[in-house]
Amino acid sequence: MKTTANYKMFLHDMSLDELQYNSSLWMSELEFINFEVSFIKHLIKSYPIKSKIPNLFEHLQLFIQELDTINKENNTITNNIQQHTNLLSGMIECDSLSCDNFYVVAHEKLAEEVFNYLQTYKKLKIQIYEYLTGIMD
Repeated sequence: MKTTANYKMFLHDMSLDELQYNSSLWMSELEFINFEVSFIKHLIKSYPIKSKIPNLFEHLQLFIQELDTINKENNTITNNIQQHTNLLSGMIECDSLSCDNFYVVAHEKLAEEVFNYLQTYKKLKIQIYEYLTGIMD
């Protein structure tokens, strides 16, 4: 699974409700990832793995460090989404297209940030699963 997806913007004419809904989906996804990262770290730390594998401990420690980094990024993006969601209420007061556009552009930037984060996380998860699958055989 070596394909790389690039982000494409399709959000140009979204309503306030759509932007808020989109943000809530991101929050749900990020909340699940927090749970999943915690589980994967626990699995790595506690799984009885063959001890004859060279550099096993080092590989597992690197994965844990990368998962910690993913967790920090998750927290940062979660905060960004919460701030963005709070700012979206200002869109109600917009009386021009340029005002609406300000919120949509901010949403598009956040959408790209979330997309890139999810791609990075999925890549790391695949690496971990491939490595663990290889040492379980």
